[in-house]
Amino acid sequence: MLFVVKKIISFILGPLTVILILQVLGLLLIWREKCKRAGLWLISLGIIAFVLAGYGLIGNAVLEDLEHRYPPLQDIPVADGARWVVVLGAGMTSDPRVPLTSQLSEGSAVRTMDGIRIWRQLKSARLLFSGGAVFNTRSEAYGMAKLARQLGVPDSAIITEDNSLDTDDQARLIKEIVKDEMIVLVTSAAHMQRSVLLFKKQGVSLVPAPTNYLIKKDQKFKPSRLFPSSGNIQAAEVLFHEYLGLAWSKLRGRI
Repeated sequence: MLFVVKKIISFILGPLTVILILQVLGLLLIWREKCKRAGLWLISLGIIAFVLAGYGLIGNAVLEDLEHRYPPLQDIPVADGARWVVVLGAGMTSDPRVPLTSQLSEGSAVRTMDGIRIWRQLKSARLLFSGGAVFNTRSEAYGMAKLARQLGVPDSAIITEDNSLDTDDQARLIKEIVKDEMIVLVTSAAHMQRSVLLFKKQGVSLVPAPTNYLIKKDQKFKPSRLFPSSGNIQAAEVLFHEYLGLAWSKLRGRI
């Protein structure tokens, strides 16, 4: 129950929902003569927030800093002592009408592929996919493991953890599996900071392997940069989600 409440609150406080609330409240207040001025202020504030989020004028710079707290794992020998490549799930929607790559969220699919890339370069390591059935009929771990098998990873190299509902659960349950062995931790770059703190709190020895970067520098000018984009709004949502998660973890003494 606490998990569901936490998720609902995070959605309500998300940038896009807050902007919508400001607009609706503003419109309602405009219809009342005495509150018209306050309504106009709320609508203006909502428009400003939309412009800032749509153009990524503030959020992108902060998210870029968060994503680059740890470098990508390109020098594989750094992780030579790792016995596990742990891939954290990022969502899945079990819709039999579409391929498995579309059932997995973009984050889950990219993390899986990067986990396989790293696993192929390590000797004697195993792939551990983690993620429960969060608002879905199948677990994220099941979907990522199935994709790994379709991409040629043998069953003998795959372990799944499908009871966790959030990163806090994953850190605790994975510690029970890997014991004191070192792992390579694969998750989205924006999610890595919180994940590392939670896993280290559990005493897990790890090498970070961030992937699925949202903020990337264009090498050439693109006309799309002149306009607000849903990608920038998504980045603002991810940024808020991660800092809210960090605050919640600190409040509960998990990090």
